[in-house]
Amino acid sequence: MNPLRDIFKGFSYPFKAIGVVQRHSLWKILLIPALIQIVLLILSIWLAIRFGDDLRDLIWAAPAAEGSALLSVLRSALGGLFTFALISIGLILFLILGPVVAGPFLDVVSEKTEERVSGESAAPEGLGNQLKVAVFSIGDALLLLGITMAGNVLLLTLHLIPGLGSILQVILSYAFTWVMLSLEYTGLSGNRRMVGIRDRYRVLRKHPMLMLGFGFAVYLMMFIPFLNIFLLGLAASGSSLMYLEYFPDRTVRE
Repeated sequence: MNPLRDIFKGFSYPFKAIGVVQRHSLWKILLIPALIQIVLLILSIWLAIRFGDDLRDLIWAAPAAEGSALLSVLRSALGGLFTFALISIGLILFLILGPVVAGPFLDVVSEKTEERVSGESAAPEGLGNQLKVAVFSIGDALLLLGITMAGNVLLLTLHLIPGLGSILQVILSYAFTWVMLSLEYTGLSGNRRMVGIRDRYRVLRKHPMLMLGFGFAVYLMMFIPFLNIFLLGLAASGSSLMYLEYFPDRTVRE
């Protein structure tokens, strides 16, 4: 198979999902996490403005008597610096926590995509089956987290190789991240069927460029402020389209 064609195909799945998401109004599902994220962002900015000067006062208390103009300016600048730092931390958390807040809603988007496209519901029926799927999903997520942490630690050892070690570490770290994202997002559909990371890895082994392309698309979408939740909704929907094509009846297409 053509590697470039596979990369492009994997990258295109979230964009293929645009029609499905628009046609069935799946955007509405993502309004709730988007509003939560916006409220958290506004709250973090307010807290930064409100307590930036208080944090400065813990380090540099106001003088009992009027000091020099230069010291007053420096003290005011320090307060502004603390406020700016707190706002920056809030923005970073905004980017990091967005996918976490949206997680349960992305699963709903994935499920609804499958229902609209295949005409069948993949949701587990009955409380017992739902509990089994929940436990399976938690175990799968913990396994994925463990593999991710172990892989990143292993990749750090490449720095010990003189010369090209650091370059290889950067390149392989990106590729590893994209692979993990692909395994994570195909897990949205897989976990409902109790298809674990080992089965999803079979797809990776047979179609590595496809998975790299999809993971690269998700990686880019994660770091677009304000739009990332809606874009990750496309990624969740696209992962279902990819799953339906490559995992029919829990098997991997050759």
